[in-house]
Amino acid sequence: YDVFMIHLQGSAILQLSDGKNLAVGFDVGTKHPFRGISGEYLRKHNVAWHRLGEFFNKNPNELDAILSRNNRFIFFKANPTPDAIGSLGVPVLAERSIATDNLMLPPGAVGLISTKIPTKTADGTIELIDSTRFVLNLDTGSAIKGPGRVDVYMGTGEEAKIKASSLFNSGELYYLFKKM
Repeated sequence: YDVFMIHLQGSAILQLSDGKNLAVGFDVGTKHPFRGISGEYLRKHNVAWHRLGEFFNKNPNELDAILSRNNRFIFFKANPTPDAIGSLGVPVLAERSIATDNLMLPPGAVGLISTKIPTKTADGTIELIDSTRFVLNLDTGSAIKGPGRVDVYMGTGEEAKIKASSLFNSGELYYLFKKM
């Protein structure tokens, strides 16, 4: 399941057997379309996205069935730094970097996003909070197609994983351009 998630995300920070970390990112991929886990599958099995790892540990045959449906493979390369790197070759910033379809929206641009962002509350739960903030368009991905699709990078670690699995909201994105 972890390998599937790295494949889905396009990058990862791996902990090696010697305790060191190695950041890897997308290098190339096959031309086959990606076939992931649908909302219908989650509903059918009554499982939340952030609980899929537990679900597949208890149901390994289900994981085998999901993995065998996907003919798209991603190959990775080591990052030059220990950070997560976006498609522009620079480190991405938690909750401030976005990924868009760079054929539709300008790579590297500064934007203003307004949406519900998963936030850890004082009691430790994750809650969706209305938020408006500046973001940088530093990444893209094969599943991010069209002008209405944006992914917000939530960071690394367990909390970021839970936040990212909660981020399926509508919102608004405005780019800032210099008036000529």
